[in-house]
Amino acid sequence: MAQTTAPQTQQRHEEHTESLRGTLASVMILGTFIVVCWLGVFILFLTRQ
Repeated sequence: MAQTTAPQTQQRHEEHTESLRGTLASVMILGTFIVVCWLGVFILFLTRQ
């Protein structure tokens, strides 16, 4: 029985890693969008004074 559980665990680990790559890309895109928006508002604030 131990031999059949090891490949399942490895397969689950590979699927989990692929899912995290997409999550990292999404978080980086969202973070970049937030920083760009914040900088735009900050520059707008500075130019109106």
